Amino acid sequence: MNNIILGDNFNNIFKKQLKVEENIVVSTFESPDKTQFLKNDISLYLKKFRDNKLSHLLLCTQVVNGEILFGFAYWIPRKFISNEVDLLDTLEIFANNFGCRIKISDKKGYFIKEAKRLIQGKLESPNQVMEILGSKHIPCESFLFYKENPHYGINWIDCYYCFAINNNKYYTWLYDIKTVSIKVKSEWYSYLSEIRDILNPYGKTNLKIISSKSGNKEGLVFHETLVNYSEKEMELEIPKHYIKPFARINEILSKLGKNEKIAIIPKFEKNKCIFCGSDNISGEHIFAKWMRNYFEEKTFSNILHARLPEDDLLTTLQSGLSKGTESSYGYTTHHVCISCNTTWMSQLEENVKAILIFEPKKLKTNLSELNLDKHNAKQIALWITVKAILLSIKSNLTPILPDNTCIEIKEGKIPYGFLVEIADCETYDLNFIVNKGAFAMGSLLRLKLIDRKIAEEMTNDFFMVCAQVGNFLFRVSYFDESKGLKREGCIRQTKVLYPYGFILPYKIVENEKEKWEKAGNNLKLHIFNIGLSLTDY
Repeated sequence: MNNIILGDNFNNIFKKQLKVEENIVVSTFESPDKTQFLKNDISLYLKKFRDNKLSHLLLCTQVVNGEILFGFAYWIPRKFISNEVDLLDTLEIFANNFGCRIKISDKKGYFIKEAKRLIQGKLESPNQVMEILGSKHIPCESFLFYKENPHYGINWIDCYYCFAINNNKYYTWLYDIKTVSIKVKSEWYSYLSEIRDILNPYGKTNLKIISSKSGNKEGLVFHETLVNYSEKEMELEIPKHYIKPFARINEILSKLGKNEKIAIIPKFEKNKCIFCGSDNISGEHIFAKWMRNYFEEKTFSNILHARLPEDDLLTTLQSGLSKGTESSYGYTTHHVCISCNTTWMSQLEENVKAILIFEPKKLKTNLSELNLDKHNAKQIALWITVKAILLSIKSNLTPILPDNTCIEIKEGKIPYGFLVEIADCETYDLNFIVNKGAFAMGSLLRLKLIDRKIAEEMTNDFFMVCAQVGNFLFRVSYFDESKGLKREGCIRQTKVLYPYGFILPYKIVENEKEKWEKAGNNLKLHIFNIGLSLTDY
């Protein structure tokens, strides 16, 4: 019998954290009580041990190039084990109880047996094909087995047996973390369960609770909806460390009116700087203090995770409900460290000030005044790209960008895939719009050759921020055009700041000049925001 190759993943995750030793894996592999052979040379093994709690180990292997590779090995609660149930179904039961919902193409669930996903080029990470439908703060171990089918740079991935285990939930069971049961109204059970699953089971997550009952109604959204709430109650099991905040939540929910909302905001570990990884975070002004001399104070809305119980958590995270307002003079982010804030970012602000300022308390008003040589164009492009990324994070629409993007920006480079444009505007304002995904702008795709479903898959990571600073409109977009779609402008001609010298293809729209002129001053940025599309011709 060939030996099983364990690898680094076993040592770093299963041995160190999940109480799985080499001899246990080898014993399960060599003398299992039950075996099931699956597609793509994947096998499941189950073995019973004498330990009262860690009694059943489920092992997965895959044969690759003639070698038997370790996939995963989880202790399975005794109640999930049955002689009448095959091992694949046991795995699905395990994933349904300890997992996060995932999505591959149009398939969603806690466990996906088979799915196809299109990507560009070679598969480097499961994150390219599998999306975890939950908070980024949930510590997960994700698994999928795949077969690649590349053809002219387009790669159809066959995915098998895909799931993601929520370590918060699994550790609670594995390490016997004390839990208590509380009674909650049935219509709030799913919502509170999702909140519970985000929490560190050792009590290291704080909860901020906002509702109209607390006396602060600003920003809470009320829906004129008739919901028949039942009086039935369900048992919700939570880590004992959170009994006090959940008791408070329950108290608020018992008094909440039918059309009122509640926001429960988990406060996680300290943020790290997105540019260097330091945890010495400061409150960085997205719109720097020097800009106060050139713009009157205005307010921007913040995003709040609030909903009615029938809304799912993912919808809530993406819904853009207002928590109230924040002054443009104090519009800050907590994702930048003191060192980055006071060194290269501060110098970048000084460089751009010198380009944009005409005289004290007056900015330049048109492109001809900016002297946009290669150096100046790059300085402005870097500056507005930093703003775009920080604004998107502030808006809870964090872009999907390559891992080294922010490191390269810190080093003064703009990565491949970014397009930075500037245009004149007759109106004067300070404002922004953040877009994420192919349908942020409505009819973004214009296709003749590529199937729409394939194009939708290709544009999941499309990201764009449009901003107005004085009389200038900026558009920062990210998309990998090697996938076969190209960006094309319309409605308002722009100058490309980066890549310098690039001429953006432009589609003339009928009566576009009249349409632009008829748009109200407060709609100029919104019109500009729909002036970019992705096309295959």
